[in-house]
Amino acid sequence: MGKSEEEQGGQQALTPLKPEVRVQESEHSFLEGGWGWWVVLGSALSHFLIVGVPRSFGVFYEELLVRYERSSSETAWVIALCNTIRMLFGK
Repeated sequence: MGKSEEEQGGQQALTPLKPEVRVQESEHSFLEGGWGWWVVLGSALSHFLIVGVPRSFGVFYEELLVRYERSSSETAWVIALCNTIRMLFGK
């Protein structure tokens, strides 16, 4: 019945060790400091300006033609330059 300590030690060495699984419950604290919504608002505003303004250049183009009394070819470079800069900085 009684096994010696050497036999028990040898038997324990043959059995695989099972790691203990510990579940640690803790409350997470995030370090964003309340600035998350400002970042979302700034991102939405920048996307509105970057995409919205060039898409509405048809309205601006008519105003440029009337205000500066220039030809279409002289006025078109303003819109072309804006789109070129947007594409260059977007890549």
